[in-house]
Amino acid sequence: MLGKCPRCGCDVTESKAGYGCTGFMNGCRFMIWKKQKQKMLAKIEFTKTDAKRFLAGKPTKKSHLLDKKGGEFKAQLVMEETPDNPFGPVFRVVPGTEEPAK
Repeated sequence: MLGKCPRCGCDVTESKAGYGCTGFMNGCRFMIWKKQKQKMLAKIEFTKTDAKRFLAGKPTKKSHLLDKKGGEFKAQLVMEETPDNPFGPVFRVVPGTEEPAK
């Protein structure tokens, strides 16, 4: 178990594609995909440690994030969960944590 689902409170566990809620049989669709569709996150993969931090409400630092022009940077990310979003949580940069990629 990596943490509790922010939507239904069930356990979140790892699968091949991501970190998902064990309450899926009861209709919960919460999932943190290892490979995200957001353009900013196209070059990264979320780890088990990242998922644990997000579920605990903590930020996690990631490198190889992409800005709007395709340049790379690193920053701390936080998870923003909206229960009615069918695509899962959204990840945002913590303001003031951006650094140029080296």
